[in-house]
Amino acid sequence: MRNIIITFILIALPLSVSAAPTKHWGFANYHSFKGGKSTGVLLPNTGGLLAGLRTTKAKTASATPGLFYTMAKLGNTLYIGSGDPAAIWTLRGNTLNKVSDLPKDLIITKLVKGPGNYLLAATVPMGHIYKVTPDGKATLLVQLPANHIWDLAVKGTTLYAATGPDASLFSININTKKATKVWSVKEDHLLSIALDSKGEILVGTSPEARLYRVSPTTKKGTLVYDFPGNEIRQIIVGKKSVFVAANQLTYRASTSYATNHYKAAGKKHSGTRAALTANPKSSFTRRSVVQGSGTLYALDSRRIAEPMLAIQRGYFTKIQREGDEIYGADGQSGRIYRMNVNDFSGAIVLQTEERQVLDFVIEKEKSGFVATGDGAALYTLSRSQGKAVNYESVVLNAQRAAQFGNVLFQLENGLVNIETRSGATPKPEDTLWSPWRALAGVHALPSGLKQGKVISPGAQYIQFRVLWPAGSKASLKSLQLFFTPSNLKPRIIALNVSGATSGGYAGANPQSDSVIPATPRMRSGEIKFSWSVLNWDGDSLIYKVWVKKAGDKLWRRLAARKTLTSTYYTWQAGFVPDGVYVVKVSASDSPSNVPGQELTSEKISLPFVIDNRAPLLTGLTVRNGMVNFSVADKFSRITGASYRIAGGKWKMVLPVDSLFDSMKEKFRFPLCKTLPRGVHLIQVRVMDAAGNIATFSQEFTK
Repeated sequence: MRNIIITFILIALPLSVSAAPTKHWGFANYHSFKGGKSTGVLLPNTGGLLAGLRTTKAKTASATPGLFYTMAKLGNTLYIGSGDPAAIWTLRGNTLNKVSDLPKDLIITKLVKGPGNYLLAATVPMGHIYKVTPDGKATLLVQLPANHIWDLAVKGTTLYAATGPDASLFSININTKKATKVWSVKEDHLLSIALDSKGEILVGTSPEARLYRVSPTTKKGTLVYDFPGNEIRQIIVGKKSVFVAANQLTYRASTSYATNHYKAAGKKHSGTRAALTANPKSSFTRRSVVQGSGTLYALDSRRIAEPMLAIQRGYFTKIQREGDEIYGADGQSGRIYRMNVNDFSGAIVLQTEERQVLDFVIEKEKSGFVATGDGAALYTLSRSQGKAVNYESVVLNAQRAAQFGNVLFQLENGLVNIETRSGATPKPEDTLWSPWRALAGVHALPSGLKQGKVISPGAQYIQFRVLWPAGSKASLKSLQLFFTPSNLKPRIIALNVSGATSGGYAGANPQSDSVIPATPRMRSGEIKFSWSVLNWDGDSLIYKVWVKKAGDKLWRRLAARKTLTSTYYTWQAGFVPDGVYVVKVSASDSPSNVPGQELTSEKISLPFVIDNRAPLLTGLTVRNGMVNFSVADKFSRITGASYRIAGGKWKMVLPVDSLFDSMKEKFRFPLCKTLPRGVHLIQVRVMDAAGNIATFSQEFTK
């Protein structure tokens, strides 16, 4: 876990905050807490925070290896196997001492206790198995005809080894040092091994992620379950269930680990989704693993695999059972999870600074050890010694400058200290964030909650942290942090008018005039206003609409008795006098603010024309087969004209200059030459840009 202590210099700026609604952040369930950083804090999936294990990082007496991969106890001494270089270390006090080098090997992949007072150590890539005495001296027991030994299991004087790259299971007589191939399968690796109560051997494969049961007597294997993923990292045999950690990994080609192929999607497990899903702590690509995910399953006697814990981005490196709890380590986030085998309740037990936990031992959740890669380290776990137990929240974003108020929190079984810090940047920086400061005036409320005042200065960002005093076993059940964000003015950024003659501006996109409909409808005279608003703080808004003739001083409010909350309004302007008008719209956040603290903005439209009168036609004559007339409108451009003879079809005609581009147009066009002699009726229909249509008729003689 990261425990960063920095001295901050605060630059405090005056903060003007209007009376916006009070808001708060709430923390109670697992998902609300899981994004933060914790040192020795348990994060149960049932919610809240619990004091957990403290960590102490061991020192190394010599050069630190690339990684600490495996560990085992012999008596009261802890032995650790490392990689790059392969060596055996012991922990004395708080110091790691290298006691044996294995120069022919790269990594010690497994340490297990032998049937006597010694350990057995497996390696890659030479397939060596060593016997390690209490003084740390390693002597070669056997070299298997396999390059990679991934797991070991001991039964009496027989040692079983899971190997690759030919996915073979070997048995070794520890006394005679004779190795025998028991079973193999057409895959690349056997990565995990466990012994059941019947003396049979369970093995997990890669890249098919299959669980087999192998009889050491008949040397035959039976498929137990085909898991999603491409490796089974570890197996634990319980009384009612077998617990399996299965991963889906993609490796770089240069890795010294087993190179697994991606198994295509479509292979489904029979259970439901996992009881707990662990999201990634951060985006991280290891030197060897490109990407991965992992799931912990409980496989019962009916061969139903129920997922207990799913790591979305990461993978299992080790699982351990103690009583009713299964612990699982993530090789990407540095976390160790705990899951109850009965109700599947879970918790994040701890989180290391190094993001790759490779092995661990937890003893009654009071003590233990953690070995890591991605920066080799060994941690001692304790309830009483080591780093202080604390939890640091994610950075909380008020979206804009805010003033902070009280913190309400619920505690059980002890005390904690709560501190806050605030700043102007999404990531805490030395000169832009305040130092950590304890809540002021913490006291108990009649409800049982506790309350304290945040004294960190107003800012956009804030964090809180919880610190457990030495010996405290307090449980933080919930926490609420209250704040008031500064009020932001709503901005009307666009105001549109439709249904009126306003010019129809569309830039480089050409527009066409409307065609006179065959059956004209009654013109409604509606003018529609619509507007767009920037409402940065999400306040509830109300609007007011006014109109006036261009040049007038007094505004006339529309819908004065209504509260407008929509960003549009329709004005029934069919009987409004013709003329040039403008509309004004205001936006106010008064519903979300106390009187006197609301903010308002307004916008005035471009001038638009209300034209409720139809165009006037004059001088309609028909002489010598030619029709002549003029059309004029006071406020709108003439946009169309058509005629017909004696109830025939309407025919469109153009002005003399062929363009409808004026409020006055002249028309001259010939009649059909086949029109018979006699008296006829001509009808002429004209339309302006406002949609007003007028029809005129006149008799003529040919």
